[in-house]
Amino acid sequence: MDRIILETSEAPVVKFDRINGSLRLKGWDRPRLRVDSEREDSLSVGQSENSITISSKSGCIARVPMESKLHIGRVDSDIMLKSVEGEIEIGEVFGQLMTKSVGPLR
Repeated sequence: MDRIILETSEAPVVKFDRINGSLRLKGWDRPRLRVDSEREDSLSVGQSENSITISSKSGCIARVPMESKLHIGRVDSDIMLKSVEGEIEIGEVFGQLMTKSVGPLR
């Protein structure tokens, strides 16, 4: 399993470009991002100023600041989103989309 931890602002822009599996994402009250993947060497992360881009060759679990703005491009399985109050934009999901206590969703 891979784990990445990055310090962020209270409201970063987090882009999940391509997830080859499921994505479980939950907001928390810390100014940091933590992503765990299901397989070794499957995470790819890029960071610039207040924006972070993540891709994974497997499913992953992520914790983001509650005020994060999320852009989710493609997820090849299910998505579960919880406790994220920022704007959320989702492209393609090839499974179920489950949400609880989230902000505006497109």
